Amino acid sequence: MGASKLNDMLRMSYGGALRQMLQSFQRREQWFLERLTEDRLWQVTISIFKGNCELNIMATFDDFQKLDIRVGKIVEVEDFPEARKPSYKLKIDLGPETGIKKSCAQLCANYRKEDLTGKLVLCVVNFPPRQIGPATSEVLTLGVPGENNECVLIQPERDSPVGGKLY
Repeated sequence: MGASKLNDMLRMSYGGALRQMLQSFQRREQWFLERLTEDRLWQVTISIFKGNCELNIMATFDDFQKLDIRVGKIVEVEDFPEARKPSYKLKIDLGPETGIKKSCAQLCANYRKEDLTGKLVLCVVNFPPRQIGPATSEVLTLGVPGENNECVLIQPERDSPVGGKLY
């Protein structure tokens, strides 16, 4: 759907916009929605609220179970000056099953190197490795945006065994 068509729809009443949007999906974008739900097994919903059109893709519980998220302990932290944004290269012990893995993370705004060593974190361990400049990130270290949209690490509230799986 083109931007001008969407802008015209947003100027209509909610009912008129919904009718236009549904007709458009029935004509041109039905394949996309069917294909998305067949390939990904996701539920697709369309909502119009206060003139904003959104396409929400809902993950299923099966999608969540595909992620292998483990507790890790940061054992080594290095500066990563080659990165585009200030970052650290981390080595994280994820237990005997997974071992020590490398990760790159933009944590410089909220954490000093010496404060990160020994910290428990959560990591997705079953994503493919990702090349970040000259470094390879083997796991995704999880965080959420804090003040100024800078990364704040997700950590277990209490001591947890290294390698423990999130469920």
